[in-house]
Amino acid sequence: MLTLCVGIACFAGCNSQKKSKDGEGKRDVVEILYFHGAQRCKSCVVAEQIVQSVLQEQFSDAIEQGKLRYRTINIVEQEEIANEYEIVWSSLLLVDYDANGERVIEDLTDIAFLNADKLSNELSNRITTMLNN
Repeated sequence: MLTLCVGIACFAGCNSQKKSKDGEGKRDVVEILYFHGAQRCKSCVVAEQIVQSVLQEQFSDAIEQGKLRYRTINIVEQEEIANEYEIVWSSLLLVDYDANGERVIEDLTDIAFLNADKLSNELSNRITTMLNN
């Protein structure tokens, strides 16, 4: 089961950064989107726990100020959102917007599910960078 989850996570996280036109201009919010299926393996649960821990310990002020938003998305129950981001299995995305209204997506799926020991530092660094842009 773990091998299947890891393999699917690798497939789902093929791009590290994507851009798509949103048309709304620069937003002052960074979103962390954790997508999961109905069944979750141990590595999926651990990745979600790490994300929640990082957000609670390091970014609670940004969350309270509305600068950072965390969403857990069940791809079966919230298929429309999963389709919008072209997600087919467990994934971890960071979403920001540049000055031209382009949605900038950083895909942390590989780190979240294949290198969970590096997830905390990598997530913290990338969120800090996005919040400071």
